[in-house]
This record gives sequence, C-alpha cells and structure tokens, in this order.
Amino acid sequence: DIVGQYLEIEFKDYGHGIDSEEIPLVFNKFYRGKNSKNKNGSGLGLYTAKSFMENMDGDIKCFNVEDGFVMKIILKLA
Repeated sequence: DIVGQYLEIEFKDYGHGIDSEEIPLVFNKFYRGKNSKNKNGSGLGLYTAKSFMENMDGDIKCFNVEDGFVMKIILKLA
C-alpha cells in the first residue's frame, strides 16, 4: 500500500505470534526472545533491520493479529 510518501509492505505468518510483552523489546540490541533458548544467535538481526530502515527515513514494525504475526516495512518513496 502507498500511504502518503511511504510504501508499506506487510509480511504475515499464521503462527501463534509472540507474547505481547515481548513486542516492544524485539528491536532492542542483543534482545533474544523466550523461544530462542538453545538456539544460535546474537539478537542483532531485528535491531540492524530497524537501524537500516530508520537511516533511510523509513521504519519497521511488528504486531500480533488474530490469526498470526505481521512484520511491516515502511519505505520512503523517492
């Protein structure tokens, strides 16, 4: 969708989503969710994605919906 000067792209899965108390934390540097125990990773992926998007005057957001989880990328149009 084009909203004003931005292109908004949503990616959705149909899983259980994530705990609502974790949503404000997922873009924090080195944050790893409860489901990441015994899995490799450093907690930098979503932090890096958010940093890139903000440096391009865009944004990235995530939220639970009734039947899954959504990641929204917001890109500024030229």
